[in-house]
Amino acid sequence: MLSRFGLSPPTGVLLYGPPGTGKTLLAKAVARMLKDPSSGEPGGTFMSLSVSEIVSAEVGTSEKMIASSFEFAEKNAPSVIFLDEFQALFTDRNRGGSGKLTTTLLQCLDDIKRWYETAGGGNRVIVIGATNSPWMIDCAFLRPGRFDRVVHVGLPTLSERQSILLVHIRKMRVRDGDNLKHMRKLCEELSILTEGFSGADIAALCRAAAVRALEKGEESIVEESHFIEAMKHDLQPSSDEILVQRLERWRP
Repeated sequence: MLSRFGLSPPTGVLLYGPPGTGKTLLAKAVARMLKDPSSGEPGGTFMSLSVSEIVSAEVGTSEKMIASSFEFAEKNAPSVIFLDEFQALFTDRNRGGSGKLTTTLLQCLDDIKRWYETAGGGNRVIVIGATNSPWMIDCAFLRPGRFDRVVHVGLPTLSERQSILLVHIRKMRVRDGDNLKHMRKLCEELSILTEGFSGADIAALCRAAAVRALEKGEESIVEESHFIEAMKHDLQPSSDEILVQRLERWRP
């Protein structure tokens, strides 16, 4: 579709938002949606580069690791290369970031774009970075032809929290668990109480509520009170309001 209008797909996509909002899941979903141009079958190669592996590598090895990952992605296209905690690896060079690492990735991005436009044909390699501190990233990555798409992945809305809660609670032993109307009512009430929670926070809350029920020996039936106790004593939203607001205001 893009080629009909003389356009090429984005080389890179930057996902930014609070922790636990599903940025990794989104990257995996993109890989599953990519289609093999020869067979038309969906399902691309997904590669996740570990920050710890790259940072702990010997001097000079980090750059080689990134370059070899891109070579592998090209050979196994269509593919997605996922870089979590992007700001930890590619901090603005004016803030003390690694010039060599940044230069290596920038070169790889430029090579990918040229490869697609010439020999790549219908194959695609998409680089997806994820961060909760986009203002720390070297601005060279946000120039045209590199990370062309910048997407804010925010905290779930009220209705989204209700849907996430329902996914988890349907797997739990709750009172009147066979009554979908009752379960929806429970999720509706809890969604109001979980403002500021990420998807990961909600999953952790459900686990904590189940543990509370087990500890009380109440036939392992999870009640709304167990969720409330868990919120009071076990966990709160993982992202503070200041960070959330700063992310909402940030523009590339």
